[in-house]
Amino acid sequence: MSFFPRSAPAPSQITASLKKDHEIIRLVLQATNTCTSLLKDGREIPPAILLDTVDFITNFIDRCHHAKEEHGLFPALESTGMPRENSVIGTMLKEHEEARKIAEQIKNAVDSYLASKSEQSRSTLIQHCQAYVNHIDRHILKEGTRLFVIAERRLKGKENDVKSKVDSVEMEQVGTEGSKQYKDKANRLFSSLAEWDGN
Repeated sequence: MSFFPRSAPAPSQITASLKKDHEIIRLVLQATNTCTSLLKDGREIPPAILLDTVDFITNFIDRCHHAKEEHGLFPALESTGMPRENSVIGTMLKEHEEARKIAEQIKNAVDSYLASKSEQSRSTLIQHCQAYVNHIDRHILKEGTRLFVIAERRLKGKENDVKSKVDSVEMEQVGTEGSKQYKDKANRLFSSLAEWDGN
């Protein structure tokens, strides 16, 4: 038995970028969860927080993160012979579509709530935010325990190609500066809601 710690394995370049996205997305899910709790308590949420949440959900989670999978990782998996239908790819694509529908409902609910501040609009916003948090939380768990495990096994030896494609999709969608801004936005949302919750 060795008393010296084994060096940790180098992180796989195949899913490293996507796993980092998940860490950032989880911050926004936590912030959204806090937001719904505050709304349930009758608290008023600053419009900037709600609008930034919609922006992050729409442009980082969907337009950037999901696109990296749909146009980078999934085609790489298909090139190994994995079918699109009746596979983890098909399941993830269906869940992406469901996420888009709920995200659109949140956007509409935020617009309605900011315009009217009615109890009905508040209730609708809470409902859609909770649905989104639950959906994306389960989705991330499936990706981490199924999709990424399969990807790292099937795409072994193609790390550089997959990383290059995934990175290029991110650059096309938000660019280097945009990516940094969304990561900063996630941290701001998390910090803002934590501070707001403490007041």
